[in-house]
This record gives sequence, C-alpha cells and structure tokens, in this order.
Amino acid sequence: MSTLKVNKIENTATSNGGVEIDNTGHVKIDNLQMPTAGNLSNRNLIINGAMNVAQRGTSSTGQGYQTVDRFRNVTTTLTATQSQQSLSSGDPFDEGFRFFYRQENTSTSTAAGARISIYQRIENQNISQSGWKYTDPNSFLTLSFWARASVAQTYCAQITTQDTSGRNYPMTFALSADTWTKVTKKIPGNSNLSFTTGNDIGLALFFVPFFGTDRTDSGVSVDTWAAYANGTQLPDMTSTWANTSGATFDITGVQLEVGEMATPFEHRSYGDEMARCQRYYEQHKQNGSQFQTCGQGSVLGTKFYTTIFYRVEKRAVPSVAVSSGAKFEVGLPSSKTNVSADEFYDPGTAACRMRIELVSGTTNGQAGQCAFDGNQCSNASINIDAEL
Repeated sequence: MSTLKVNKIENTATSNGGVEIDNTGHVKIDNLQMPTAGNLSNRNLIINGAMNVAQRGTSSTGQGYQTVDRFRNVTTTLTATQSQQSLSSGDPFDEGFRFFYRQENTSTSTAAGARISIYQRIENQNISQSGWKYTDPNSFLTLSFWARASVAQTYCAQITTQDTSGRNYPMTFALSADTWTKVTKKIPGNSNLSFTTGNDIGLALFFVPFFGTDRTDSGVSVDTWAAYANGTQLPDMTSTWANTSGATFDITGVQLEVGEMATPFEHRSYGDEMARCQRYYEQHKQNGSQFQTCGQGSVLGTKFYTTIFYRVEKRAVPSVAVSSGAKFEVGLPSSKTNVSADEFYDPGTAACRMRIELVSGTTNGQAGQCAFDGNQCSNASINIDAEL
C-alpha cells in the first residue's frame, strides 16, 4: 500500500479557498481553523459570550449580576458602571457581534486593596465532561475573545479552579487605546486539576482591568498553573486605567473550547442562548401597562395560592423574589386587585408556589387567575435566581 502525502488541496478559483494541513497536522478549510478536539457544535463552554442576553437590564452601578447574563463584576475601592453596549462597526461587528460588555471606571484608586474584575463561573460537570483531559499537560483549552480599552496598557485575565486544591492560571494581554484586539490563549491541563460531575463551581474565568498589590506580585509567572493564593493571583499591574476616571474596558466574543487552536466563534441563536442563561436566572416580567398573567390558583382562607412554573429547569433550587412595588390582580368572582405577594415557598428546580394575602369576603376553593396589575406597576418582575 502506498501513501499519498499532501499539505494543501487548493481551489484555484479563489485566492484563499481549499483545504490545508499545516506542519503540525491542523486542518484549515478556506483559511478557517477547524477544531483540534472536542465537538463541532456546543464547543463554547462560555454562556452568552456574544453578550446578547441581558435579562436584568442594560446598565447598572451595582456589583454582581446586574446586566449581561452570566457575567458579573466585583469592585473594591474602585467603583464602576457595567453595561451592555451595541456594536455598529469594527472587526467584531464584521464577525457577527452586535453587543459587548463594558466596565466604566467611575472613580480613581490605585490602593493596594483596589480591584475590578469581570468573570463567569462554569459548572464542574461542564468542565469534567467537556472532553478536555484536564490532568494531561498535552491536552488544551483555548480561550479567545475580543477586547478594547480606552487606555493603552497591559491587562490581565485568569482562570481559577474552585476545588479544595485551588489552582490559578494567570495571563496578560496588551491593548492599544480604543482599538479592538483579538486575544487567544492556549491553556494546558495540569496533574493537580480535579473536577466533579456536580452542578457547583468548577472553574471561573476572570478579565481584570486592575488589581492592586494586595492581589498581585512581581514574581508571578504567567501562562502556567500554580497554587491559588489571594496575594499572588496576577503579576503587578499598570495602574493607568485605574487612575483614569471614565476609563472603559470592553469585551465580546468570549469563547473557551477544548483543543489547542481557536476556532471561529460559535454563534448560537438568541433563543438557545436565552435558555442557557435561564438555567441560572429568569424573570417573569410585567410588560408595560398590560395585565401579564402569572398563573392560576385557588383561595384558602384569606389567601390565594398559585404555582409559578419556570421556563427552564434551574441549576439548583433558586431563590425567588418579586421586585419592589410589584402589585397583582387576582381575578375571582368578586375581583381582588392591587395586592402584593406575601410569600414564595416550596421552591424546586422546576416551580414554586406563590401566596397572596387577600381581603375578607373570599370563599375557600374559589378558583381564579393571578396577573401583574398593569394599572399599579409597569416594570415589575418575579426574579428566579440559581446563579453560581
């Protein structure tokens, strides 16, 4: 048997068409890198990496999960406005991105304890069952993303694991002012890594505009795994961004995939991305002045009971709360209006019960319908939260 060896099958009708195998065995079709491991679909371990979904809102001065779903921020000493922003041009726009996540520095501080970071936590089971041989240094994850900042300097990212032997993988990347830059990092496995099939935190991916010296050290090595320690998370950072009020840091197109080469971003449909986000958080939201139905139920004593069914089963038993000022109309033979939710209880991963205190004059067993009272509130919501 003879072997025919080729490194490229070219379509001569185009300038870049064809199939190419480079000297390391990686395959490109029409100059697009094909996966070197893992799945052709569902490659991206990051949820909402295109920043399309923002159930809670599009701008907030608060910390935590406030705007773009699955991405949260944390600040100390520094303060920031986080927001979902629209794209109308530029390299990310040309690759299909229409939104990005922004952190705007609304104060200045270079104190040792100052910090600002953006991160997403990934479930243990999503890492352990991804196909990554995470204890093998010859098996890789590849991180790719678009980043832009108003201040030119070197910024940091890191991956941390959350098991009892926590590990840390610090990275750096340089940005020119106001210029979108595609960043790609290859992350090897390590014999100290351990992940389970649980629904708790497996690893977390951080983007860091600034950490003060309480969390950095000049001796930290980048692009390598080390034991996690709070004071040696990252190398010492340039403080220009942190010392510039109004400085911005933007990201979009975040992809973390199995394999040693970055592939084109896996654009998912809005509905698919929304459902993935709703595993962790969803809202049943009032729509303007309309009477938005919440559920059907019945009267027991002076209380009305109804079941709230979640659109997507949750990662874990969630907390359920109603937004401030929310009012409900309970439709009964003698209509009861402008009442507030008294309690959410018996929550599960698929549904919970809501109890509403009514006025007297009701009859046990009366059936009715519960809806947001559009005359009393125009932006109310029931918030179901099972975030990591």
